[in-house]
Amino acid sequence: MAPYVRKRPARQPFPEHLPRERVVEPAPTACHCCGSHRLRRLGEDITETLEVVPRQWKVIQHVREKFTCRDCEAISRLRRRSTPPRAAGPLPACWR
Repeated sequence: MAPYVRKRPARQPFPEHLPRERVVEPAPTACHCCGSHRLRRLGEDITETLEVVPRQWKVIQHVREKFTCRDCEAISRLRRRSTPPRAAGPLPACWR
């Protein structure tokens, strides 16, 4: 008999019809490993948070761009900012 493996809960993405605001964090200017300024854009990490404005919902996208150093091939990016946990409130009627 195979052992029971607990599945991790997967968060569903926010609905596409909600307006989105894109906040791009400033990119690193030098490699954190060797100090070189020869950085190439590698990609980006996007964290979405839901913000409630009176009588309106919108999704805030926090974008942290990733760069790779052309000299030492290390990956540079900003650390994720910590956000305090929010209390769960009632879901809007359009999500039920």
